[in-house]
Amino acid sequence: GEASEIHAFKASVSELEPLALDLSDLADRAPPHRRRQDLINFRRAVVRDLYEELRDLASQVQTEQMQEMRHENEVASFFTAAPSSSSRAALAPGRKPPPLLAGSSAQG
Repeated sequence: GEASEIHAFKASVSELEPLALDLSDLADRAPPHRRRQDLINFRRAVVRDLYEELRDLASQVQTEQMQEMRHENEVASFFTAAPSSSSRAALAPGRKPPPLLAGSSAQG
């Protein structure tokens, strides 16, 4: 589910981390030596931002899972709550319903 996707994303970001320092992928397009540190800093910032996004995403998933579990527990407790003895007595078969108005007479 979502947790396995987050772990896979984390593994991908972990693979990118050491590549931030390796500029060989640019070959002859690499910046001059004096500008390379800027590029390395930029790449490190991108990796750091990916980790922050990952942390935010994991937190959001955890919050949603907790809300879903709480909702499921509320629904389950609603349907499994035992009726009180007075409600069981009121629902007993063959029993007359209580009068609508207390003290009213059947005379008319």
